[in-house]
Amino acid sequence: MKKFLLLQCFLLLLVANATAQNFNRRYQTTLRGDMIVVGNTVLGTHRTNNFDDRNTVNGEVRQVWVDIDDDRSTFNSSSANVKDPNPGSSCARTVKKAYLYWAASSWGWPNNLDKSKFNEVKFKVDNGNYHSIVGQEILNDSNAYIYVADVTDKLTGVAGTYTVADIEAPEGVSTGYAGGWTLFIVYEDLTKPARNITLFDGYAEIGGNTKDIHVSGFKTVATGPVKAKIAFSALEGDARYTGDQLILVTNKTGPSGSTLQPKGRSTYNFFNSTITNENGENLDRNPASRNLLGYDAGIFDVPNN
Repeated sequence: MKKFLLLQCFLLLLVANATAQNFNRRYQTTLRGDMIVVGNTVLGTHRTNNFDDRNTVNGEVRQVWVDIDDDRSTFNSSSANVKDPNPGSSCARTVKKAYLYWAASSWGWPNNLDKSKFNEVKFKVDNGNYHSIVGQEILNDSNAYIYVADVTDKLTGVAGTYTVADIEAPEGVSTGYAGGWTLFIVYEDLTKPARNITLFDGYAEIGGNTKDIHVSGFKTVATGPVKAKIAFSALEGDARYTGDQLILVTNKTGPSGSTLQPKGRSTYNFFNSTITNENGENLDRNPASRNLLGYDAGIFDVPNN
């Protein structure tokens, strides 16, 4: 059975075997600009090589820590790149808010993990030094954990290479081993139209059932078309196993809702162990695995119907 934990939505958050928590508003702003979501796994089948076999799930391979930073002081690390979203513009792109989420799952934590450090990671921008980050707990139980930290003051601009290290995630062969991180950036660009950005986070288990996640409190801009986006991350959404969907229910769709199928995600396998953006699969990261063995993150445009 495919089970997974939704982590952030608008940002969404997902995990297996966890009691659901309401999705609460963490941040809201109205500005001329946009949001960016990137991330990566810290588990794979090799310390530096990509893992691209889309017919394999995490319980069928021996997972090891990914470690790409050539730094002996870290035990795992991975990175993701953010390009300038509006190169050549006369207006600066200014980071207004940035949140780092990290999470891992296991059906019972192995003894070699330091549970007292689930809330600690290292974070750096480009070739700078690592910053020690201590997160706020969203979930921490016998099967999964999720933490978040405000890292706005660590970013020097929107574009850059972002590296996260020392996430406590389980190695070995077991169904349910997954771990990774997601960076959520809100930036201002005065050449872009005004939009309201609201960040909710929490978690909900989805496994053989339908889970309703109620989110309210959004605002629309006073004039112009409404162009909505959803950002999310999830644990335990396997590449091969199908049957999971994300359905958006609004006063326009009616009670049956609209099944979402953004670029890089299918109608019946929405959570599929990939990192995606508005253009589809995002491989601008290291490692650039096409199968993240149970970790998902992404952002996509919502059809305006």
